Amino acid sequence: MRMKRQVPVRLGRRIWFIDSRGSRDYLERMIKAIVSLGMVFFGAYSFAQPSPGYVRSHALMTDNRGISQISAALQGSRIVTIGEMHGSREAPHFVEQLYRSLVRDRKTVAVALEIPADDQWIVDQFVLTKDRDVLKQSSFFRDGLKDGRSSRAMVQLLQRLPKNARVVCFDSPNSRSGQERDQAMAINILAAFKK
Repeated sequence: MRMKRQVPVRLGRRIWFIDSRGSRDYLERMIKAIVSLGMVFFGAYSFAQPSPGYVRSHALMTDNRGISQISAALQGSRIVTIGEMHGSREAPHFVEQLYRSLVRDRKTVAVALEIPADDQWIVDQFVLTKDRDVLKQSSFFRDGLKDGRSSRAMVQLLQRLPKNARVVCFDSPNSRSGQERDQAMAINILAAFKK
């Protein structure tokens, strides 16, 4: 397995780490590990963070130059995962900027979002037409959970992506348990990237 470094990215006052790996096997192992754990301990996240001094000296701003540096650091990576807190405006904007930078250098770039897989056709139609009325067909966007995944910023991300962008919806909200949902999302992600 080829390991790459974590790239610290500053979004407003927050620092995010983009972890790039070049192998599909890594994604499969990571998903299996997450699913087998069944639970993520938020407190453990803080122990894995580098020192504030390291972050200050290595963080990249998300301006055009910073996005170019991030894109260059991700060259050769097949899958890039970005963790974010639902509901922020900065994360969808960052994903859009990174998508535009990566698509210049690659044949295809897919954006996978935690939107119900059953709404894939609605999201595809919206990305193609940019008609907000299309989203009204989705209970997720119309009256679903207001946890930030269907926020105005997420809709703007979808609206700003080019008409030929590949968007993958991978959530499985009808699962009976959190573990079952994690397993279903892992299966949906793996199926999307086998294509």
